[in-house]
Amino acid sequence: MSLPLHAVPAKVLRVIDGDTLACEVDGEQVTVRLSGIDCFEAQRTPKLRKQAARAGITLDEAFERGTQAKLFATLLLTGKSVALRFNPADDDRDRFGRYVREVWLEGENVMVQMKQRDYTDSIL
Repeated sequence: MSLPLHAVPAKVLRVIDGDTLACEVDGEQVTVRLSGIDCFEAQRTPKLRKQAARAGITLDEAFERGTQAKLFATLLLTGKSVALRFNPADDDRDRFGRYVREVWLEGENVMVQMKQRDYTDSIL
């Protein structure tokens, strides 16, 4: 696999939600938040209500998009080798301690694929 400049190889162990992954990097399990997007939640939470209101859609529509985002990411990434790349515009970690990284699969930024499918509430 050809890595983007300044990227590290990782294996996706599981998808936590549409924009959060459990990955193995150098034998260590880490949690990674996809850089640049905020996917709709796949659970009915207060955050999902805010996302739905911000997007001008119903709670059910937002929940469906969140569920589809998680399913898409699961089918696309689980068990795959990816490249994790730090974007200098991001913090190294978010407020939950997750690494914030661009995730590249076969030369494509996964964030772009998620946005094209309208699975995101916003681009960060």
